Amino acid sequence: MERRPRDPEVGRRIRRRRQELGLTQGELASRIKVAVSAVSNYEGGRIPSDPRIFAKLAAELGVQPNWLLTGEELDPNEVRGASTRPFRTETSEAWYSTLQSVVVGTPLKLHRPKLGVSSAKAMTAWRDLSEERREEIRNYLRRAALVAIVVEQLLPHGSAQIVLDALSRQVSLAVATQLSHPTKVF
Repeated sequence: MERRPRDPEVGRRIRRRRQELGLTQGELASRIKVAVSAVSNYEGGRIPSDPRIFAKLAAELGVQPNWLLTGEELDPNEVRGASTRPFRTETSEAWYSTLQSVVVGTPLKLHRPKLGVSSAKAMTAWRDLSEERREEIRNYLRRAALVAIVVEQLLPHGSAQIVLDALSRQVSLAVATQLSHPTKVF
């Protein structure tokens, strides 16, 4: 059985923020759709292993995920125009991580490009894009994620899964195309 990391400081921040909002553990658990014992574990320092739950937890507490982890707010200029989803800094996989963070918690799955776009090329392309162009790509992903949510809600599970898989592949291909040919428009 995999042990989740324990960080008492994270637990203290979760508890303090929940109390500031006047929520009980049960109310918070209900809002993020977990058991009360899970919230108790989070407040005890057990970090949720599912990033979607961690994102929901931060959103319900009205804080940035980074604040829950470190106690520090991110500079608003760093996250200008970014999703409210967890934000990751520019590392060698930043283009993927940043875009993946836009769709976390939705049925849309972003796949790494395979069509001759190496991770290094994609990173260079991402870094060279203007912030305006990056935001266009993020907005494209946000719209695709909304479509995925609607598909998941309206179609029977088997049919929805087929459509979601195809949508995820097409969206991933479109993003890879944008990284390899940044002048093309969605």
